[in-house]
Amino acid sequence: MNEAAQAAQQSHTYNTADWYDHHDIYKAKQEQAKDRENRVKEASSGVLCVVCNTFKALPCVYCKNAPSPSGDPVPFVYYCSNTCATSDWPNHEAYCLASKNRRALFEVAEVLQEKYYTACAMDLLEVCQTGLNCSQMVRYDRQSLQRRIDAISENREQDKAFLGCFGGNNPMLFRRREVTKHFEGLDIEIHEMTICMEDRTRRFSFEEQAISIMDQHEVLQITMNNSEKYVLDIAGAQFGLYAPIVPFQQYVDSHVREIKGYKDFVYA
Repeated sequence: MNEAAQAAQQSHTYNTADWYDHHDIYKAKQEQAKDRENRVKEASSGVLCVVCNTFKALPCVYCKNAPSPSGDPVPFVYYCSNTCATSDWPNHEAYCLASKNRRALFEVAEVLQEKYYTACAMDLLEVCQTGLNCSQMVRYDRQSLQRRIDAISENREQDKAFLGCFGGNNPMLFRRREVTKHFEGLDIEIHEMTICMEDRTRRFSFEEQAISIMDQHEVLQITMNNSEKYVLDIAGAQFGLYAPIVPFQQYVDSHVREIKGYKDFVYA
């Protein structure tokens, strides 16, 4: 290789390495600019430590993403360090514990609902008058018992609506042990509540007995230690209520025609 070719190769090698060096510097500058932009956004949105007003504060890990007792967005409490979080604990303790307990309550409600509908799905049933949009769903006892849920439902919500009709008017009677097990350790008060629903857009009857069921509905009233009240309704899909737990007053105002009575929950 002549001297000119060697010089060209060295020049090419140098230039390539130089390009990578500059490329890395460019990437680093981009990341720095993005970091500054994020800090500006945090500052402009008011994300500051509640104790020392330092930027780049993070939400309290114990109560962030907790569900709201009213449906409105839950404000996060931000701290820049464990030191600030510890110093503010006397002010934050009640809010934090209530948020954490509320999140645990909602998570338990989701689990109980899924377990309930899973248990219902184990029954072998056949619905001969199909279509969940009908005003009547009839089970004929003389027909052979075969599970036909998939043939009449379009989604999981419709599955739950169908299964809930077969669960009876008091799902808690069959799930008492599950409720007791999952609510263990939560600082709550539980009462059974018998209600009549406001709108009965879908009814279910047994053709052989010529009677309709579900005229009354059983739910649980949950009261937290900070006086927040909720309704646990794990079988409400048949009424179009897919959320297993709803703030008490919201549930009553929207769905209840009459509260028939209360009784203490008997733990299994």
